Amino acid sequence: PFGPYLAIAGWLTLMWGDEITSTYLRILAF
Repeated sequence: PFGPYLAIAGWLTLMWGDEITSTYLRILAF
């Protein structure tokens, strides 16, 4: 059931991996 979600998440990671990582780290650091 998580197939499509993982596919979308993987595609987003390929497209915007750096931006997502930096934003995620900023949220964690908050």
